[in-house]
Amino acid sequence: MFLGVVSAAGDSTTSLPVNLPLTTTISYDYDYATGILTPGTLTATDLAFGNMLFTVVADPSPHSNGGGTFFGTARPVHFMDDEVVYTSSSSSTFGGFVVNHNFNAPLSSLTTLASQFYLPSTSGGTGSDCAVGSPRFSLTTSLGADKNIFVYLGELPTGSYPAGQGGCTKDTWTGENSGMNLATTSAGLVWDTSQLCSGTQLNTYAGAVSCADGLGATINAIFVVIDGGYNAIATGGSGTQIVYFRSLQVNGETRFP
Repeated sequence: MFLGVVSAAGDSTTSLPVNLPLTTTISYDYDYATGILTPGTLTATDLAFGNMLFTVVADPSPHSNGGGTFFGTARPVHFMDDEVVYTSSSSSTFGGFVVNHNFNAPLSSLTTLASQFYLPSTSGGTGSDCAVGSPRFSLTTSLGADKNIFVYLGELPTGSYPAGQGGCTKDTWTGENSGMNLATTSAGLVWDTSQLCSGTQLNTYAGAVSCADGLGATINAIFVVIDGGYNAIATGGSGTQIVYFRSLQVNGETRFP
């Protein structure tokens, strides 16, 4: 099973690192019922081309929807009295978590898509931050490996922040867009359907449905990913992006906890 290619546009003031591609063969399937991790078959590769980030994800033996898959730096951790998803990204690392392996329905069938997320600050008040489209949800589609949909949780991919002035509130689960249902037009221009319909990098949910359903696409897998650590400016000068996720919601299912 090939899950697809996910991407985030690079900030026009920032050059992507020259040490890409980065490949991880580290993945673990997570059983939601037992909390047990077992070695997974998923592999992921971060690529840079034309100042765009691409994370190619493939899983020949995907977990059922009774579980998810951690890849790269992602892992379950106990944080602030909850079991949550930890991810980090630097110039040489990235990570993500597959929430739903087999959605297998049109985008119009997605009525709830949400996650609370938390970015920790350092002792100096600056640290990980939202950066050039990371963190985001990524939705692979039936149209092919380069026909995917992205939903931005924090900074939009066209944004730019000076050092220490990022766009996501630190040290809280209740920052902007955290916990918001993104599968509604009131969420704003956080949907990126430009791989399906030209010129729709900043789209509404209604616009995304019109694009995807109009092409006959179905959604295959849904996951969260971060890969913005390369951008030291957007991450407050630290060069590391750290994001915790909880209450990951896809329709009637909520994961972590």
